[in-house]
Amino acid sequence: FRFLIIITLLFNFNEALNENFDSFTAALSNGWVVVDNSINAASYTSSNWRQGTSTFTAYSGAANSYALVSFSSGGSTSRWLITPTLLVNSLSSFSFYTKGYCDAGFPERLLVKLSLIDSTNVGNAPNSTGDFSTTLLTIYGSNYPCSWTKYEISLSSLITTETTIRIGLWYNGNPSNELYNVGIDDFQVTNSLTNSPSSTPTVSDSSTISDSFTPTISDSSTPTVSDSSTPTISVSSTPTISDSSTPTISTSSTLTVSVSSTPTIS
Repeated sequence: FRFLIIITLLFNFNEALNENFDSFTAALSNGWVVVDNSINAASYTSSNWRQGTSTFTAYSGAANSYALVSFSSGGSTSRWLITPTLLVNSLSSFSFYTKGYCDAGFPERLLVKLSLIDSTNVGNAPNSTGDFSTTLLTIYGSNYPCSWTKYEISLSSLITTETTIRIGLWYNGNPSNELYNVGIDDFQVTNSLTNSPSSTPTVSDSSTISDSFTPTISDSSTPTVSDSSTPTISVSSTPTISDSSTPTISTSSTLTVSVSSTPTIS
């Protein structure tokens, strides 16, 4: 028997995170974390990561539906916006939109950092990164977009198995000659689920099932089959044909005996 078995494997994708910052307060309640290691952090809390304002118009949603961060005067600015815990795998990726306040004439700087464990530890100093030792992307100076621009980053080269991570957006620089305002919108993390058949495998038989054999008729009285026509034998599954003198026809498939006239057994 030959069978053609067709199994369709599909990669099913789901959104591990989809944050549009309609409410920055709600984002914090859902696991986003803000850390400010700027020199004068305590004096400039209102310019840390927060709900968008009229500074920009959001990429999507309401006009203020984005996250905004500004420089901190009097020393180095070091402001982190960290994602909730993310369960990712080797096919995971993420994306976000960002723009800078180019009219101010100050070059912006944003670093996208990765913690390969579930941690919010970024250290305590303006230039410390704690567990966020991996830099995925740096956007700086003339490379910083003046209009909303999408950035997409694959994690396939860093993640080999399902694990938990966090991603940090780090607004870092010296406000005496750089940094002003940066916006973030539509932060999305996409995972591939374990690839498995999307439905029950389809089994189709593309060949002819054939079984040829020579049936053996046995009987102590040696019956004979006579007929003017030639009987035809077709096979489909496994029965036993018997008569009063107990002849048996045994085979691994069912057989049907058909003739064009009634045979006589003597």
